[in-house]
Amino acid sequence: MSNEEIEKRIDENSGNPAQMWELINFYISNSKKEQNNEALFYAYRYASVNSPYPNNLRFADSALTTAKKSQIKKIVIDAYLNHGNINMSEEFYEKALDDILVANKLSQESGNEYIFNKTIYYIAQNKIYLGQYEDAKKELLISLKYFKDNLYNKSSLGKNYQVY
Repeated sequence: MSNEEIEKRIDENSGNPAQMWELINFYISNSKKEQNNEALFYAYRYASVNSPYPNNLRFADSALTTAKKSQIKKIVIDAYLNHGNINMSEEFYEKALDDILVANKLSQESGNEYIFNKTIYYIAQNKIYLGQYEDAKKELLISLKYFKDNLYNKSSLGKNYQVY
């Protein structure tokens, strides 16, 4: 199976945890065997979002470490966002904000407007949790404008403007 097929099967088995975890573990071990850090990052990310605390944090840490080894900027940005989202879900808002701010800085350097605005949205969301409502509002207005302006963008493969 290709990595894409593995991910599709993981998604299809979200209602069947035993089968889903069999596939996630296969994805992790196969990526390690192939020494494919990009695939291993995605495998760890799947594990992090499907694990309860504290395993979710361990898998998010592994995803971040693996992304850094890959030296692929897009993956490193995704890893910081994932790490931030996992921390946010566990109510570690200060740690989450730190991760998301790193992702934001890296996204500015990459020039990817979609990811940059996605990080702005997550910064705003996190500031709401921290009670920083005025700052959050400013951030939300920035990201809202971008996502509204691009809502019907024809070249939006892999991007979900509607969600944001």
